[in-house]
Amino acid sequence: MNEVSGRTIPHTDLPEAGADDMLYEEWNTYRREASRLLAEGCEGKFVLIKGDQVVSVHDTWDVARQAGLRLYLLEPFLVHEVRSEEPILRLRGYTLPCPGWPS
Repeated sequence: MNEVSGRTIPHTDLPEAGADDMLYEEWNTYRREASRLLAEGCEGKFVLIKGDQVVSVHDTWDVARQAGLRLYLLEPFLVHEVRSEEPILRLRGYTLPCPGWPS
């Protein structure tokens, strides 16, 4: 289960994506452009990013996602909410029995 803690980090402190991450270029583009997007009043809106380009900004995640699917269908793209403070996401693992293990 994923849950958002009450803690946040400033957009200026977002970590860089690793070169092996699927959305490496898109995430690092968001990091680079976040300050400009915030200065332009886009906080709370959803940005569509493909490669190193901010393609468009939308009022809702659904509209941004639809635009991405229309333009890039089977290619990776990023839709992300523009925020000055990013919530910290905590991931919890599951403990499941190994298949074939006696109960």
